[in-house]
Amino acid sequence: MPHPTILIGSLLIAPIGSTQEVTSSSEDSKYLIVALSDKSHDWVSGKVDSLASNIDTYFASGTLADRKNTSYVSVQWTNTYSHLNYYDNRLKVRGRLDLPGTKERFNLFFDSDPEEHDSLSSRVLRSNRASEKEDGVLGIGLKNKSSSFKVKHGIGLSSGDPIDVFYRFKLNYNTQINDHWESYFSQYIWHYHQKSWGERTQGQLTFKANEFWEISTTSEAQYEHRYKNFEFAQIFSLHRYISNSQNLQYNIGALATDKPDFNVTDYFLSFDYRQRMYKDWLYMSVVPELLWIRGERIHVENNDFRKKGFDPTISLHFEIIFSGQPEYRYRNMYKQPAIK
Repeated sequence: MPHPTILIGSLLIAPIGSTQEVTSSSEDSKYLIVALSDKSHDWVSGKVDSLASNIDTYFASGTLADRKNTSYVSVQWTNTYSHLNYYDNRLKVRGRLDLPGTKERFNLFFDSDPEEHDSLSSRVLRSNRASEKEDGVLGIGLKNKSSSFKVKHGIGLSSGDPIDVFYRFKLNYNTQINDHWESYFSQYIWHYHQKSWGERTQGQLTFKANEFWEISTTSEAQYEHRYKNFEFAQIFSLHRYISNSQNLQYNIGALATDKPDFNVTDYFLSFDYRQRMYKDWLYMSVVPELLWIRGERIHVENNDFRKKGFDPTISLHFEIIFSGQPEYRYRNMYKQPAIK
């Protein structure tokens, strides 16, 4: 591999008619950039694994050779623009350090923008409109799994002034009914000492037509105690697995709230195209979305007054995953629920 200064110098002194040499140098530069990207990614992934292993070794006893560690760090960048002049540019960093050597399945987690206090609409709409940017969180989690049940507990601190203490509880239940039908249920409860508590309930039924097509219906309800209101969502999704590096999901749904009276506030249609851009750690999503705002109302998070009408939106999302486990880095391409 030529040194970068040699590549740059060769480009500067190359004759105008020597297109073959210029092309060769350009390809070498491209390969150099790719090699440096791979090396940087592997270095960070190795640091994530070694940090988790060092912490695990400190708390655990015995050998760690046969203990699988699925620690990861995810860096996400989303850029969204809508016709009604809504614009959002958001960077999110989250991760988990597994401690498989402990007696129970403990892990350390962090998130620069947790979703507990986001409205249900800001989670369902892929454009993440009007979602509230929260303080980062750091905590310790415990995961138990038996049969089809998976239970997670989490406790930690939320940054800000003042620092807040929180607790999370999540129950997942997944059942393979037969060769084509699968059901999923999730109950999520959280409590922040300063910001009160909330809960989210989700149920999903999926029909797998074949290895390329899935149809699912998802119902979800969320209660936020500090606003004392319920939000509801109903989504129908058609998921197409194009290849091991591409998939496409069509979504159509409705959003509702119980204040001041129960009413449907929005209808939406979206197309979520996801592609694995490079190896098993760089992903991209493009999400065109059409929202029909049925009436004027105020978002409870930021008092954003909305006018009724149609609002088309385009959202571009990138994600880099640092992890020593390839099967974890591939997770986004094989199974993606209708709601994240």
